[in-house]
Amino acid sequence: MSTKPSGLLAKIQAGVLDEQTSLSSLLQMCIVLGGHTGSEKLRAWAREEINGYKSVDDMPEYRKVSAALYIRVVSRMNEFTQMIPPAQMPPRVRQAGYADAAPIAAGVGELEAFVQGGDAEISIIDTKNQSRLVAEFNAAADAQGALHPAQSVSVVYWSVPAIIIKGLLVRVRTTLAELVAELVSTLPVGQDLPDKASADRAIHLAIEGSGNSVTVVGHQHSEGNATVSTVAPQPAPTAGGWWKRLRKRGWVVALSTFVAAVVGVFAWLGWKPWEG
Repeated sequence: MSTKPSGLLAKIQAGVLDEQTSLSSLLQMCIVLGGHTGSEKLRAWAREEINGYKSVDDMPEYRKVSAALYIRVVSRMNEFTQMIPPAQMPPRVRQAGYADAAPIAAGVGELEAFVQGGDAEISIIDTKNQSRLVAEFNAAADAQGALHPAQSVSVVYWSVPAIIIKGLLVRVRTTLAELVAELVSTLPVGQDLPDKASADRAIHLAIEGSGNSVTVVGHQHSEGNATVSTVAPQPAPTAGGWWKRLRKRGWVVALSTFVAAVVGVFAWLGWKPWEG
């Protein structure tokens, strides 16, 4: 039998239902709630959502969103960007999981600030493996003759529209709502706070129950618009060699903004996508 919560849990419940209450403040209250209940799982989840995730392996599935992969090509005269479909990625890049999802590691506060800033999109860079990625794309371009001698790939990144980041924030709030609902439903009569076992179980159910990711379809990089759909996440292919070792050690993901591609520059430069 449950009862209407009071105190800290009641504040979190009210804040979840109030869109004017920031996620950052709600997660801070969850850290305090985790301390009161003795649930390190609750504290750890809220802490990582606020501070950001250090490893892809530690991220909940809702933090991994499908997005278009781009490269930036530079020369002495100019530079441009090019979207690379999964089928045209170098084999080891595709096998390492870069075609599957972009991990959004930044803390909730940073993501909220980005959305409020009004930018159309952000770029997600795997900074730890960037030199490896650039080398793979340049080697593939040389083998296929896809670039002029004076051109080279300088950056590899995912482009994520703002609407996807907004959707991610909704997912975090929804996860928190599910967590609070579970805690309230198991709260004994006359008790204001759940016990450790209830808090741990609520975290497990809320996080494990978040099973969808967001897919970008028909992304127009130069105009910054996109059509989105929701699909079940697919497991990343198993990679061997140094790619596997790097993924096990985790990725460091950074946010940055890139200039949109110039219309028609690909034809002028004689650009042709890699085959196979």
